[in-house]
Amino acid sequence: KYVPTVNQQQPKFSPLDLGLNVLVFKHGDDPIDPINHMMLFLTSIVTSRYPTINNQLKNSSNPWQQATVNNGRVTLQPVQGRQTTFVAGCGTTSFRVKNGKIKMNQVLNENERLSEQIINKDTLNIVVNSSVDNASTYKQLYDSIKSTRVRSKEQCDELINQVNLKSVEISDLNANLQEQGLIIASLRDELRKLKEKAIVDTMVSPHTIDPKMLKVDV
Repeated sequence: KYVPTVNQQQPKFSPLDLGLNVLVFKHGDDPIDPINHMMLFLTSIVTSRYPTINNQLKNSSNPWQQATVNNGRVTLQPVQGRQTTFVAGCGTTSFRVKNGKIKMNQVLNENERLSEQIINKDTLNIVVNSSVDNASTYKQLYDSIKSTRVRSKEQCDELINQVNLKSVEISDLNANLQEQGLIIASLRDELRKLKEKAIVDTMVSPHTIDPKMLKVDV
């Protein structure tokens, strides 16, 4: 069995001498959050329970594990012999670069999306403004046509009234003409009768006898 070695020397350095720079990633990415929790947990264990002198071995509070701090590298060694090493002092550059690329792509995609929205909004504004201008032009044209139609209707109504008045006058004239025609026909008939009477009178008038012719000699 592995016999843990305990160093009774008191630490002479502050926990900052360990040089554990824990890289905390931005929240929101699923693989980053568990790593951050693990790093914070391991750092708290190292800084609170183990001395900060390099190449120093201490017992863990867990009887099944041992922890060694060697030049900023934390090594967790189970009793069974499996060894798990986690680097706390060295920043995981690959994760940071990958995360930076992902964030950059997200920013670029977001910028592209916003640009498309701005372009679509500008296009929509142009279409709306054009439609508003066309609607204003159509409204002005409609108002002009409406006023013209109103004036035309007024003129038509006036002409219709004049035609109606003329029609009444014509009707009155026709009635007068008919009456005058009847009068003329009556006068003609009377004149004809007078002429016929004159002819008859002329034909039946008695001849005058000379009185000398009626004298008889005795």
